[in-house]
Amino acid sequence: MFLCVYIFSICSTSAQDLSVYYDSVIEYNKKDLEKQSFYVQKLLLESQKQENKEYLLKAYHLKATIFYEKADKNSTFFYINKALDLSRKINNTESNELKVEVLRLKGFVYKNRIYNKDSALVYFRQALTESKKSNYKFGQIKALEAISYLEMDKGEYVDATQLLLEARKIAHEIKDKKALSSLANNIGHTYLQMYMYEKALSFFNEANKYREDKTTASIIPLNIAQCYYRTGEIKKALFIIDKNAPLALKTSLNMAIEYHLEYVNLFLEIKEPQKALEKIKILDSLLIDSKPQAYRNLLLLKAKTNLQLKDTLKAHNYIKEVEREISPKNGDDFINRLTMHELFSYTYTFLTDYKKANYHSQKYILLYKATHNKKLQQNIYESEVNQRMLLQEKESELEKIKYTTQLKKEHQNRNYFLVSLIALLSVFIVITRAYWINKKYSNELKNTNHKLSESQAEVMQQNHTLHEQSEELMRQSEELKCSHEEVVAMNDNLEDIVNQRNQEVLEKNKMLEEYAFINAHKLRAPVARLLGIMQIIELSKDTNEIEFYLQLCNQEIKNLDRIVWAIKEAIEEKTPLDRLELEKRTEVK
Repeated sequence: MFLCVYIFSICSTSAQDLSVYYDSVIEYNKKDLEKQSFYVQKLLLESQKQENKEYLLKAYHLKATIFYEKADKNSTFFYINKALDLSRKINNTESNELKVEVLRLKGFVYKNRIYNKDSALVYFRQALTESKKSNYKFGQIKALEAISYLEMDKGEYVDATQLLLEARKIAHEIKDKKALSSLANNIGHTYLQMYMYEKALSFFNEANKYREDKTTASIIPLNIAQCYYRTGEIKKALFIIDKNAPLALKTSLNMAIEYHLEYVNLFLEIKEPQKALEKIKILDSLLIDSKPQAYRNLLLLKAKTNLQLKDTLKAHNYIKEVEREISPKNGDDFINRLTMHELFSYTYTFLTDYKKANYHSQKYILLYKATHNKKLQQNIYESEVNQRMLLQEKESELEKIKYTTQLKKEHQNRNYFLVSLIALLSVFIVITRAYWINKKYSNELKNTNHKLSESQAEVMQQNHTLHEQSEELMRQSEELKCSHEEVVAMNDNLEDIVNQRNQEVLEKNKMLEEYAFINAHKLRAPVARLLGIMQIIELSKDTNEIEFYLQLCNQEIKNLDRIVWAIKEAIEEKTPLDRLELEKRTEVK
């Protein structure tokens, strides 16, 4: 018994250690990668030692996540494959959910580390399929969100929106506020890319309503401000940026950069270049190791600021630097190209180099036509979204009609069923009632017959008792008759009987007198003599004298014995005993 308790305590302690390691990993998540890696390694070694597959699967997943953060593709794939193999062996709810997370992580490796978006799409779809199989709602949301990112990267904003709306519907089912905030923000972003600012703003406001963590609390207001900025409501945009900037600047470096970039755009829009220049100085310190596109954005903002400050030559130098940075083959940086040619046309006009100014104006016009095409594309997006929305509404209406029809049918069937059930219950109640009434009357009849039988038996018993009583009365009458005759006879002989009884009483009195005399004199005399001799013996000191007196005691005892035997024999013989008779019987022969 003690051994079992000891083993159980060891097992429970080991499991507790694993949970402590796992909690430590979660605690240091996104705070301290080194400490997180240390506790993940501890969790991995201990779970292998204890052969705890559930915690080993968690350790593999966490290891893969850490190596993904470190951009180590080979190690990430190694632990991802180990996790997938182990999840197939365990096959329970928790392992299935972790399998979905691992597949999604594998998709992100292909997307963000290998830049193979087709392979990433395959694994995101696998994650979606697995989450549907195991009814893992959160996994479905994240998989749909990941697929929507790929659709956005391809410019398929309508398809991305549809996927995000589907994920949003699931998030409403499970009432996950964080997911609802993230999804609404992403939907707003897709509408922002399609230049549908009003719809984007409505979803950004919805995201703002559900926001919980610091990151979304910074991103969402920035997106709302961008919507106001693009619709010309600069004051509202600046108000939102001022209100949320303190938190954003504490959140992360990227957030700080985004907010300062937005500040510069807004200050330039309201013609306050000095304030814009202050923010640009801050951005110079923040964008030391920035990406090329972010650096080009900053250079163009510097050029715009210097143009507003009437320093055209300095602005021209910044634009020239942008021209050197932009590769002719790079067609992705469309907005910066358009801005660059527009600013070049201004600066070359100021520098009286009209040939170059004309060249850049032509380039700007060509790019603007492409922008016009984008405006047309916006209309196409909007019409496609509206068509899809109408289609969804019609499908919803059809589903409602179908559901209503089905409900009516179910209601009718339910009514038919209820009517049938009520009829059956009524028949059953009638039959049951008739059965119980019949049973009741049958029981009453049986009880009545039983009572009658008992009454009949009781009458017969009473008749028998009366017969016995009559016989007893006849016998008692005979006895009374005999007693009467005896009484008459006794009355006739009463005088003789009285005389005889008187004689018997006299004789008995005489006998009692004799017995009293015998008791007082004949029995008492030897006893008195014995008592006297015994006193003499007690006082005497002479042995011979004591012996003499003892002989006298023996003689007296013998006399007493003869008297007792004589009385006993007389009683047994039932003969009268008087003094003379006693003398005869006690004589020594």
